[in-house]
Amino acid sequence: MNIPRRTLLMVLRVAVLGLVGLFVWRTVARAWGSLSGAELAIRPEWALAAALVYVVGMAPMAWYWGLVLRAFGQPHKARVVVPAYYYGNLGKYVPGKAMVVVLRTAAVRTAGGDAGPIAASVFVETLTFMAVGGAMAAGLLAFSDGPAWHSTLAALIAVGCALPTLPPVANPIMLRLVGKRLRPDHPPVRITWAAALAGWPAACLAWCVIAVSLQCVIRCCSSSVSPFDLSGYVTCLKAATLPVVAGFLSMIPGGAGVRDALMLEMLAPRFGAETALVAAAATRLIWVITEAGLCGILWTTVRSAPAPTADQQTPKP
Repeated sequence: MNIPRRTLLMVLRVAVLGLVGLFVWRTVARAWGSLSGAELAIRPEWALAAALVYVVGMAPMAWYWGLVLRAFGQPHKARVVVPAYYYGNLGKYVPGKAMVVVLRTAAVRTAGGDAGPIAASVFVETLTFMAVGGAMAAGLLAFSDGPAWHSTLAALIAVGCALPTLPPVANPIMLRLVGKRLRPDHPPVRITWAAALAGWPAACLAWCVIAVSLQCVIRCCSSSVSPFDLSGYVTCLKAATLPVVAGFLSMIPGGAGVRDALMLEMLAPRFGAETALVAAAATRLIWVITEAGLCGILWTTVRSAPAPTADQQTPKP
């Protein structure tokens, strides 16, 4: 029995969406379970502020990913890149994190892109984001009273993530893995120093804004502490960089356990153990609900938008 290709693709898409939805739900349930035993006085306005700031905080990396896609000769219009970027964020809740690449690549391919260069661009963007987070954490932790291994771990992560994004390392790898599978008329997939380094200020801005989201989460969970001073911000910046980066690289869905443990360890000295414990779980809950809700809004918006013409779909090198 021959099953039409369109039907197979539809079944595959439904299976992928179902898998992502399952792990997102498990993440929400786990975070909610962590909060169930705590005495909470949630302030909805601060939860909303945390969600909005988190969305804004990820925007610089969506911009940078578009820049890398353009450098690789792929579709890079905002109407393609922005939804695909936020769709991909849900993939980190699936074991192995490969679903991030799958979701973003599939979304951009619908606009006429090539799978190999798109997947390579996802790695460049993600590793740049992780490298900058590790570098910022290493710098901050080097001057803190915490364990020395924190700053050492952050520095190792920064170096390990940064090296594969630099042209002398990245271009030979992409030539070997991607170049041979391209159409003959496709321009070479290469990243320049300008494109590689442009991600560093973008990622730095993203992490700085995400730290503000964490401040809002702490305020949402407790009225007895004030995170809105320099000391509170620096603490939140440390807690928003190393724990998230280490959690992502752990390959555990959503960094469960790794991220929460490190975040608790960094928040507790400044805000107290109880507030830190609640904030770590609330951060996970607010961020995953925000990502899922935003993806739903973007998906509805994209579905209702007019389909692009053939000329609009074809990327211009």
